[in-house]
Amino acid sequence: MTSILPAAEWKRLRVYMRPGLFKVIPITSWFSQLNTLNKNQKNMTAAADVHQKLMNTWEHQHLLIKPKTPQMTSAVHLSADEARTLLHLFFHQFLTHDHIAIQHDLPVLFRDENGRLSLTRPRLWHRWDSTFIQAMREVYLGYYQFEDEQFFKGLKQLGLQRVSQEIGDVFGNPDMGVHTVTLEAFFDNFEDFFEACRRHGTRLHQDFLVLGLSLATVIKGLEESACPLDIRAVFLEAAHAR
Repeated sequence: MTSILPAAEWKRLRVYMRPGLFKVIPITSWFSQLNTLNKNQKNMTAAADVHQKLMNTWEHQHLLIKPKTPQMTSAVHLSADEARTLLHLFFHQFLTHDHIAIQHDLPVLFRDENGRLSLTRPRLWHRWDSTFIQAMREVYLGYYQFEDEQFFKGLKQLGLQRVSQEIGDVFGNPDMGVHTVTLEAFFDNFEDFFEACRRHGTRLHQDFLVLGLSLATVIKGLEESACPLDIRAVFLEAAHAR
């Protein structure tokens, strides 16, 4: 696994990995997904195409993407606009791309020598299973737009109708407004979701592993900034900009 993420970064994330996860995604799926991530990072041609599309998006947001250097300092203090941009970029990828770039360095945000906000260049990427991502987009769009029919349509496609409350808790209360996010709260809600799936005998699609890892690295960046955000407002902004 250290060929995918450095040992120090696995150690940071492993603190938050909960036992319930292994009960609803078979270990064989874990190894299959990790093996795919490892192969993807070695496919330089495909990676170059993924990175170019992402760079076009990031540059449009006036955000730099660079390899991490000793001169760069961790950007633990973000402005409200910068924190919003980070989350917007994740939602934009999720809603419009057939792949996701995963920030393998933690923290993911740095200041360059001129003080400009920079993202570390993602080394990992994953191409979504089309059935999974289409259904998850229905779930997200339905949840944040208060469209119950759309929300449950996506859940049904994933076999998750009986855990609608728990997956909603993972997304957060859409009426909460501006608030700070933490990895601890995120993984506590994910653990409740896994446990509900276990009780109902529901197996999760293996792409949930990548989705969880992607969300964790974004939330880690937001947590370190301690900048409150209206998650629903940022999602709707990204959805309307498609």
